[in-house]
Amino acid sequence: MNSAASGVPATQSATAHAYRSTVYDHSADAIWAAIRDFNSYPDYIEGVTESYLEDDKAGDEVGCVRRFVYNGTTIRQRLVGHSDAERWFTHTGCEPLRWPWEGQQAGPIDYYLNRVQITPVTDTGQAFVAWSVEHRCAHPDDLKRWKTFFDESIPEWLASLRRYMARQDA
Repeated sequence: MNSAASGVPATQSATAHAYRSTVYDHSADAIWAAIRDFNSYPDYIEGVTESYLEDDKAGDEVGCVRRFVYNGTTIRQRLVGHSDAERWFTHTGCEPLRWPWEGQQAGPIDYYLNRVQITPVTDTGQAFVAWSVEHRCAHPDDLKRWKTFFDESIPEWLASLRRYMARQDA
C-alpha cells in the first residue's frame, strides 16, 4: 500500500518491525498444511472465534479478504502473497488497525504487513517457523505501544499454533 492510499504521508509515519521464530517438532509440510488456508485462522489462533472469506475466493487466492473476530474485535485482512513451494504467506490490513483494548490507548496502525514463513530443518525433520509484522503509525509513542503488542503477541500466536499441532497428534 502506498502512503497516499493509507491517508498518511510517508514523512509523517514511523515504521517498526516485530519478529519471532521457533522450531516445531513437526515437519514443515505438516505446519504448512495447518496454516496455508488463509481462512484457517480460528483453527490455530486462540482468541479467533470466527472467520470467513469475502467474495467466495479461495483461502490460497492472492487478493482474498478474510473477516475474522479476534478477542471481540472484527478485523479484515487481505492476502497479498502466498507460496506453496516456499511455504509462506503475507497479508495486510484492509483498514487501519485500531487499538482494541479498553483502558489502554494507542493510535491506529495505518499500514501493517504480516509474514509467516515455514522452513524445513533438514537434519531433524522439524520446522523452523518465522513470523514478522512490519507496521507503521503516525506517532512514535503509538508505534512503541504497537511494537510491544506485536513483540508479546507473536510468541502467543506461535504457542497457539504449537498447541493446535499437539492436538492434531492426539
